[in-house]
Amino acid sequence: AYSDAMSAAALAGYQSGRSQTMHMHNCLEFWRATPELLQLPDEERLQMVGEQLLVRSDGPFPDNFFDQKADLTWGECLKVYLFFGVILGGPVGLILALVAAVVIWHWAGLAGWLVATAALASHPLPKTKYNRHSVTLALYKYFSFRMIWSDNLLQDLNGRSWCAAVLPHGVFPQSALLCGLACNTFLAGSFIGATASVVHWTPFLRYVKLLGHTSDVCAKSIKRHTANGSCVAIVADGIAGIFTGQDEAVLKERKGLAKLSLESDVPIVPVWSFGNT
Repeated sequence: AYSDAMSAAALAGYQSGRSQTMHMHNCLEFWRATPELLQLPDEERLQMVGEQLLVRSDGPFPDNFFDQKADLTWGECLKVYLFFGVILGGPVGLILALVAAVVIWHWAGLAGWLVATAALASHPLPKTKYNRHSVTLALYKYFSFRMIWSDNLLQDLNGRSWCAAVLPHGVFPQSALLCGLACNTFLAGSFIGATASVVHWTPFLRYVKLLGHTSDVCAKSIKRHTANGSCVAIVADGIAGIFTGQDEAVLKERKGLAKLSLESDVPIVPVWSFGNT
């Protein structure tokens, strides 16, 4: 669903030799990306993506077509474990540290914990984005990450800003995160991840901002970015989607995104993430 974010050069490369049917299905297998591919200049990399990562079918892909999984080295597994250990384990460790600090040092421990937490929540982050880092490639491989879309989507959305409504949330929306990273890295997109305000101030969890551009999920922020030509990815079921424990969408009472679309004339593209729970 993110394929519209690609540059004209990439789009031309993908469309070369394309069948005229409106039912062409495409799959980009990002887990096949290599460090060498990331080091190429932007224009050359965009052309190589179509040659190395793109798979096409005149109709729906056959059953079991996507059963193949990426082979990971122990070093790549370690990078993924460390990533989630910091992002998700860090806040848990901080809570445990609070309990220990109060029990052992009482008020002095609480004061020290508050100072440390405030520093972790507010210290400046590097402006450099690490969407081409080896950790990101390890994440693609760990999840055997793929993106599938049909060609008519390119024609319907070409040249427009739009919102990607990604579902489901799961405990951690790694699929939404990787989709945005992949589009900005391999498709020359201009994608911004809309996250809850608390993410920007939660120690350790806020480090996801190092991978790509993020913004607050409020309507004002989304309207500003889409008006400037960017596409915005939103995990549409929000926190409610964390607690379902299965592949289902919690959307019945959530009308804010539809209202925003009607007010701003920004199309919504539904994106379903398999294996995100």
